[in-house]
Amino acid sequence: MGALAILLPAAASIAINYLIGALLLIGGTAQFVQAWRAKDWSGFFCHALGAPLAILAGAFLVLFPLRGTILLTLVLAAFFVASGALRGWTAFTSSRDQKLGLDGGQCSSQRRRRRLDDLV
Repeated sequence: MGALAILLPAAASIAINYLIGALLLIGGTAQFVQAWRAKDWSGFFCHALGAPLAILAGAFLVLFPLRGTILLTLVLAAFFVASGALRGWTAFTSSRDQKLGLDGGQCSSQRRRRRLDDLV
């Protein structure tokens, strides 16, 4: 399958586009059903609003596969740029010990507790 995808990249892109579209349609429908089953749940509105968005995105990918492939590429590119920028900012603002892994393996909440205990 991988060799076929390398030989026919356009067909592989469209096939993946259909797959992601179908998964979004199924997931959005399941999310909508779950939101209506659990009306007293605190996350009802989040799921009730997210379900139509997933269904619309999936329908767009299935109905317009070429445009969907281009849009999917742009969205993934934006995600990777934002993720890289966030990692760069985190690396720039963290201390030298955290960058090198020399902070004793403690998570940030443990360090905060230790600092608060030192103040008291």
